[in-house]
Amino acid sequence: MIYAKATAYLIGWVFLAIVLLRVIVGPLWGSGTDLGLIAAPAAFAAGVLALGKLASILLRDLSKTLRIKDPE
Repeated sequence: MIYAKATAYLIGWVFLAIVLLRVIVGPLWGSGTDLGLIAAPAAFAAGVLALGKLASILLRDLSKTLRIKDPE
């Protein structure tokens, strides 16, 4: 169970990282406007912080899962 949960979390986290780069940061950077060139690094930094927070939440949940004893 723990390996399936960890794998699902990892796949989801990587998918969100790809979405951050391809859907949010890429178009901002590619726009070539002053606003886009300023907003792209800011969006990237905010996304990295959000992904870090999500990773800590997921690791905390995995830790709780490891501590739970199977009643069987």
